[in-house]
Amino acid sequence: MLDNLTKEKKAVTTTGTVNLNVERLAYTMNEAGLLLGYSYLSIWRLVKRGKLKTCGGLRKRLIAKAELERFLRETTISLAE
Repeated sequence: MLDNLTKEKKAVTTTGTVNLNVERLAYTMNEAGLLLGYSYLSIWRLVKRGKLKTCGGLRKRLIAKAELERFLRETTISLAE
């Protein structure tokens, strides 16, 4: 699902350029926001509300690619209904 989103994408952040072309298992909250088209603050709010789960074992919170895909699947609205 996210494979199409990561093709040919680079983003400039306050910490430097983020290459989103690399296949990764997890993304920082800022990178997750860039992938989904949300701001860092929106991602932070989703985490705070329990809508997205993070891996907190490292200095920065990471969001697994599978977690982002789950979020997209569960929040997708069907127009056929």
